[in-house]
Amino acid sequence: MLIELLIATAAVAAFGLLVLWFRIARLGNAHRAAAQQAERQARFLAALSRTNRMVLRELKEDELFVETCHICVETGHARLACVYRLEGDQARRVATAGPAAIVLNEVPNPLDIASLEARTTYTAMVLRDGVRRVSNRYRLDPLAGHWREQAVAHEVRAIAWIPLRRAARTYGALMLCADAEDFFDAELLGLLDELGNDISFALDNLDRAAERLSAQREVEAGLERFRRLFEASPMPSAIIAVKDRRIVDVNDAVCSRYGLTREAILGVSTASHAHGMVPDDRELFYQTLESQGRVRNLVVRVRDLRGATHPEVINAELIEYLGEPCCLITSLDLGDLQVASATRKALAEEQAANRAKNDFLSRISHELRTPLHAILGFSAILHRDVGARLAREELDQLRQIERSGKHLLALVDDMLDLSRIESGHVDLTCVPLELAPVLRESISMSRSLADSRHVRIHLELPAADPAEAARSGPVLVALADRTRLHQVLINLLSNAIKYNRPGGEVWVRAARHEGMLRVEVTDNGIGMTREQQSRLFEPFNRLGREREGIEGTGIGLSLARQLTALMNGEMTATSEPGQGTTLRFTLPACAPLALAHDAKLEAAEPEAPEIAALTPPRAVILYVEDNPVNAILVEELLRPWPQIEVHVAPNAAQGLKLWARLRPTLVLLDMQLPDLDGIEVLRRLRASADAPAATPIVVLSASARPEEVSAATAAGATDYWTKPPDFARFPMDVFRVLRGGLAPAAAGSVRPDPTDWCHRYAEDDE
Repeated sequence: MLIELLIATAAVAAFGLLVLWFRIARLGNAHRAAAQQAERQARFLAALSRTNRMVLRELKEDELFVETCHICVETGHARLACVYRLEGDQARRVATAGPAAIVLNEVPNPLDIASLEARTTYTAMVLRDGVRRVSNRYRLDPLAGHWREQAVAHEVRAIAWIPLRRAARTYGALMLCADAEDFFDAELLGLLDELGNDISFALDNLDRAAERLSAQREVEAGLERFRRLFEASPMPSAIIAVKDRRIVDVNDAVCSRYGLTREAILGVSTASHAHGMVPDDRELFYQTLESQGRVRNLVVRVRDLRGATHPEVINAELIEYLGEPCCLITSLDLGDLQVASATRKALAEEQAANRAKNDFLSRISHELRTPLHAILGFSAILHRDVGARLAREELDQLRQIERSGKHLLALVDDMLDLSRIESGHVDLTCVPLELAPVLRESISMSRSLADSRHVRIHLELPAADPAEAARSGPVLVALADRTRLHQVLINLLSNAIKYNRPGGEVWVRAARHEGMLRVEVTDNGIGMTREQQSRLFEPFNRLGREREGIEGTGIGLSLARQLTALMNGEMTATSEPGQGTTLRFTLPACAPLALAHDAKLEAAEPEAPEIAALTPPRAVILYVEDNPVNAILVEELLRPWPQIEVHVAPNAAQGLKLWARLRPTLVLLDMQLPDLDGIEVLRRLRASADAPAATPIVVLSASARPEEVSAATAAGATDYWTKPPDFARFPMDVFRVLRGGLAPAAAGSVRPDPTDWCHRYAEDDE
């Protein structure tokens, strides 16, 4: 009995000891857990402290993220830390610390958080809604996904995702991995939230710093722009401190006005200078500035260094300059203002005079071309129909009529060209051009004038190796406008012949010179004095030659020089009285052309066959023309072709009726009609359904201004021919249009072809 009691007592004692041991063990575990928790909190508190100090250093964004990760691993003892930055639907891992290369090697970077695979991950959820996420037992977490095994294998037991914000929006997430379960308790998460807020604050600070820097740069740039404008202003300008009326800054115009250096002016009160506004006016200025906050067009008396006073107009505006309130003052001498006003008035008068001159030239050109159209046209018809039956004296008289008409037409064209150049309305097409054929053609055109004056013309060109020429092409190739180059050469040759002596000679030379092509036209004629040479290129200046009976207008050389300049060349002259004159000009040189290209560029237009040898198709031509003489002329020019009917409408109304009734093959249209503008007639013809839309409509007008040609083309004109045309070519041009193609000039170009101008000019003095 006693033994049983002892056994029972021993059992109870043993059980009590066991319970006590378990209680002591649990208490020890609790103490250890509390100690670990305290240690974790202490470590992340230290990490938070380091982060706070880091934020104050204003690091760049990438540096901020990298250092944050290192602090969390080194000080917070996280197993791994990384930062994701949100870029649209992509989460890009931009910073890591710890064994990230091993642990995260199977996680895509960037991670598409909108994809089916990634959108349910903790990273995607945090970046979408900006709410912190925690997985304290990651190996058992159903949302861990396929990456769980990789993480657990590398001792990742718990993970926290802390959102990072920028400008109140989720910008990224800080992911922290721990090697113990239940690592992220409430107290620790509170510290991590603070850490996330600190990083978000740092990101906002970066934006604020960038904004401050941008604003500072903008202010500096604005100040620099103001400084440049202030310095460059031609008006005397000064900056005066409002508080003590001290001169803070002045521009160069002030220094020039008063003859003082900037150092002698700055830092001194305006009242201390003997020059400037007189005292009474200065006080009036400051009173106006104080009461109105600005000064507008105040006339004051200003004293210069000599003590003389003169009126100036003052304007002022309150500004802040270099951190203190100031006023910006600008002044304008009334004398300068009067000069500027007179200059503006003179410029306006000059522009009005130029417009009036251009309008006058356009009108006079139209008025001269209309009778010239009849003179040259009927002369050509007489030549065609009865020329073979005329006596030699009568034929010479007819030719004199033609030459005089062409000379007058060339004069009209020269005046128009000069006017267009002065107003900037000349368009050139400069292309690679072999020089030798153009020189030969120009000499050929001038040959009859030279023969009539018994002057011989010589052409001297550099010798070229035949093998080299066959391989590389022509030696002298210029970048020029062919028509205008002809015009320049004809002018120079005409002068060299006219101002020569009977039995004289002219030499035309061309060669390369310092990267350019140089052309010289030399004569052994009467020459010029130095005074005459100084005025050689003045328009309409005949240099006194008009008293010597030599024909001319004084336009040619001025026009030639300006055309040369438009082709990027220069023209000069040298001369000795009684010895002759050399006129030379340069043009940009080009590389030698291959022979195939040369043949294409220089191919001449084939000569036109005789009119009687051609058989045009049956056609109905409607000619809308109010001048009966012009109408008769066109009918006579086309009379050799009986299969062509010409119907004349004397006004626009009749023309529109005949258009509907006749359905013509071709329309010739004058632009100056008594009842309707030619442009409106074009529009109505093109809008009408009474004839095929493809019916060619060719303008035949004495007006040839570029804006008129452009307007007609825009309204539907097929081509634009000027009166008088080249009457030898006119029937051929009509023939080509009737056969379904335009005349040789492109649609919309002015007829006649400018090359014909060269022929007219060369024949002026036959």
